[in-house]
Amino acid sequence: RNDGLEFISKKLCGKSLLTALADIENFFLQLKPAPTWSRCTSVHIHLDATDLSVEELIYMLGTYVLVEELMFDIAGPDRKHNFYCMSYSSSEDIAYMLGKLWHGRDSDGSVVSAIAQFPKYSAVNIGAARNLGSIEFRHHTGTFNFQKLVQWINIIMSLKKSAYGKSPKHLPEIFSSNEPAYFLQEHFGPLADVFIGIPEYAAKMRRGIQLLQDILRLPEL
Repeated sequence: RNDGLEFISKKLCGKSLLTALADIENFFLQLKPAPTWSRCTSVHIHLDATDLSVEELIYMLGTYVLVEELMFDIAGPDRKHNFYCMSYSSSEDIAYMLGKLWHGRDSDGSVVSAIAQFPKYSAVNIGAARNLGSIEFRHHTGTFNFQKLVQWINIIMSLKKSAYGKSPKHLPEIFSSNEPAYFLQEHFGPLADVFIGIPEYAAKMRRGIQLLQDILRLPEL
């Protein structure tokens, strides 16, 4: 549409992913005339969710809520107010669906229902799990920069890995009982420095924990 192009890859990981990212960067660097980016241009990453339990999925989403502001800072702050990339903090519908998923996590029917109804244009779209078995991260502004994309993908992968074997039940207490920097180091390892380098990162994370607590209370109102 409007002379735009969309590039869609097959499922990639490891060296194949790195090779593909390098190839796409080289392609655009050599392209004449150089491409222009509209405000709608973005990079969407699909994360395989087929190996996550419901508890692990919810833990990952809870952790995401805590760092959502920071992830937008990293991927492109202008995307936060884009209709096609709705932040969890800006949408009552998303907050309600997260609360529904949290409180219905012991019921297969409730989990399937919450995933099926999840808004497509959410910054983290878990609705993609229904048809594709993936979770879609829609944050990143349009770019072909290899280093930026590798960092972003590694952040997303760290978010997933930090959820393995975890239960979301005590996530708010886990955050509240530790310093923000320690929480980031435990969940993102060496990439924690990317978050810590963001101005007012701790204050932004505290807003995230308040949002998470509000979400957990929603279905009980």
